[in-house]
Amino acid sequence: MVETDNPARIGAINIAGTMAIFELARTSKSRRTVICSSIMAYGPDRQPGALRIETEYPEPISVYGASKVAAEALMHAFREQYGVDAVALRFGHVYGVGRTTQCFVNEMLKALREQQPCHIPQASKSLRQYVHIDDVCRAIDLAFAVEAPPSRVFNITAGEIHTLEEVAKEVRQQIGAVEVDFDENVDLPNYRIGKLSIALALAELGYAPELSLAAGIQSFWRRGFAP
Repeated sequence: MVETDNPARIGAINIAGTMAIFELARTSKSRRTVICSSIMAYGPDRQPGALRIETEYPEPISVYGASKVAAEALMHAFREQYGVDAVALRFGHVYGVGRTTQCFVNEMLKALREQQPCHIPQASKSLRQYVHIDDVCRAIDLAFAVEAPPSRVFNITAGEIHTLEEVAKEVRQQIGAVEVDFDENVDLPNYRIGKLSIALALAELGYAPELSLAAGIQSFWRRGFAP
């Protein structure tokens, strides 16, 4: 999202950068490489209401999403051609302490702390599949620890899907009243992605989210905003 106007740089970082990482893994004979992929690898729903699963053909509609698919393709190629062991984790929308790029949960909580209104520059019905940073880190640990998983690409979310309006309601319910308004004229197709299945991550990695959106918002508030 920080290089939307510079697609060549997205490729240089996410594709060429991943190539460099896998070449290092090949020459150093590392035990395993775990790459951070993204929900944006999928692209908008073709069958509304269907669970999105890792084995379906990815159809990203952003250069960022395409760069993540390319990184996964490099992972598969290095594994088959050179024996480099690797796993890719397709994360939902990550939030929590330490994130520095745009995060609407962060903006809502910051507005609440400062007792200011919060403007979200997207439609209230825009979909999000938030996952707390603690669950993300646990998933990475599990991906490193598991022995020879049959699959190599896994969805990692909290197992929930919400509209931004529902996220704002959850913030109010868990923490306190905050005024949030939305730009209903901005409904980006990138986010029209149905619920990601996390069944494969449970079966092969032993991953199950510990923090629902409600619990994650409470944790984020305590650790990042509460006095």
